[in-house]
Amino acid sequence: MLKTLSAAALAFMFSGSAEAAKQRPYIEPAKVNARTIGSCELYDPEMRDWHPNTLNPLSAIDDYVASYQKAFLKELKPDDYSLKYVEQPKNGIIRSEEPLTQDSWPLDYYVPLNGFKGNDRYVAELTVKGVKFKVVGYIRPSADIMSGYSVVCHRLGLPSTAWKIADAADKTKRRNEL
Repeated sequence: MLKTLSAAALAFMFSGSAEAAKQRPYIEPAKVNARTIGSCELYDPEMRDWHPNTLNPLSAIDDYVASYQKAFLKELKPDDYSLKYVEQPKNGIIRSEEPLTQDSWPLDYYVPLNGFKGNDRYVAELTVKGVKFKVVGYIRPSADIMSGYSVVCHRLGLPSTAWKIADAADKTKRRNEL
């Protein structure tokens, strides 16, 4: 009679420990299966210059990899990526802060125009270890920015904290396949 082995038993056989079965693998940016990623970004219109209004397009790529590819990006150093905002928000500005120390990441903040309390968006281009990505940040107002992003993003009508956006070539290919 053939016995079925548990995932933990298989993990132990192939990796040496049951704990290894619980760890997600790390992948290089070239193995990310989306090059244009949507990102749920939240801001509190009442806290115009406060820390929770931060933007982080690199985090969108990392969130996408964790959610859809069940992995983590390989550890990145500040020299491993570059970021350029190619489309600024129409109803606010992106303010960048310099790193406090050599190992710190720069912080970008969304600052809405005086009195603005609506939806906005930006487009950023990132090159991560030589691989190009585009992140479209959908900025939504929410006084609940300290809750879990996934829950708040769903409530605001966005699919997740990060998701794949099909480009024109993908849409044409799908139409031709139908």
